[in-house]
Amino acid sequence: MAKRSTALAVTDGRNRRRAGPERAEKLPSIESVILPAALLLAAEAVCASKDDGREVLQGVHIHRRDDLVRIVATDGIRMFISSLKVSGPLPAWMDDEGIILSGDGLKARVGMICKMQDEPVVTISFAKGQPKASLSDNLGAAVFQMAVIGEEYVDYEAFLQASSFINLDDWGNKTGVEWEPIGINSMYLKQIGEIAKTLEAGLPKERRTKGGMVVRSYNGGNATAPLVFDFSTWPGTLLVILPAKLATPVISKETALLLAPAVRGTVAALRAHATRWIQRAQDATGEDEREAALLKAAGFQERVAEVLQRAPGLPAIADQSEPVREPEGGEPSPTFEEGEGERPEDEAEAQAEAEAEAEAEALELQDAAE
Repeated sequence: MAKRSTALAVTDGRNRRRAGPERAEKLPSIESVILPAALLLAAEAVCASKDDGREVLQGVHIHRRDDLVRIVATDGIRMFISSLKVSGPLPAWMDDEGIILSGDGLKARVGMICKMQDEPVVTISFAKGQPKASLSDNLGAAVFQMAVIGEEYVDYEAFLQASSFINLDDWGNKTGVEWEPIGINSMYLKQIGEIAKTLEAGLPKERRTKGGMVVRSYNGGNATAPLVFDFSTWPGTLLVILPAKLATPVISKETALLLAPAVRGTVAALRAHATRWIQRAQDATGEDEREAALLKAAGFQERVAEVLQRAPGLPAIADQSEPVREPEGGEPSPTFEEGEGERPEDEAEAQAEAEAEAEAEALELQDAAE
């Protein structure tokens, strides 16, 4: 980190310079930090445009969190955030709110700096209270002045919600809805790949992957929670995207037909679990145990109804969508008439039910624990 001192010169009316400690106003020192160019470019890609009107979102926020540097940008829908450790002490201007470096012209200037040196880094120099920061190469051969946006940055950490990773009910149990679609704007999907490509280009050649960087996504099954993406070969970097609003969670009939095997498997598994809980209710030794088992069965029945509502156009499944009722006379309800050797008309559904039975047995202990 480089440090340069500045002072304000005072002159008299005859334009003669008068120096002296009592007549010089000490200004904050200019301090510098070196940051990866790839992170600045990735952050610039999600800044709001100049037409947005919210100037604070039109820049890249650089500040300190503990002993790490954070680089953040958001347009209110997308957010890029990176946390990294740099060598040497951090500049004082990174404390508190740090700076918001204007995104206007940032990409072009960073690109020109990278062309002047082998190492893809940018030196950012700034003094507290100044309206501009400078961007330069390692040797200072090229120096660009960049405006600093003098506003308080948004509470970007509010984007990082627990619901992006898990949904819990009031009792702490994991919840989620089968076949719950989450909308993503197609342009944002494209940009995820572009940001990954930008980060990949900023890595040393020996760390780059031939097939492209792997991007991992997180969502706890909540259609309104932000989607979080991280980049496998650049630790400490996230892209957060708010989901697009869907007109309806229902899958089109044409798509539902394509997904029929998976829908059948889901429904068969849920019905198998419901049947098992009905059987447990029969075998219960007390009323409380019986009611708890029936409540579990009802929950699986509701999930079946939700799946069928989201995937219409499958009459072979919908015809069997009647709730699993508590058997009368202590005998479990057969899947089809016993003794007649009948099979379900759809062989794929029969296979799915068999697979679901096997899955239900494997999860039986888990259900009992819940």
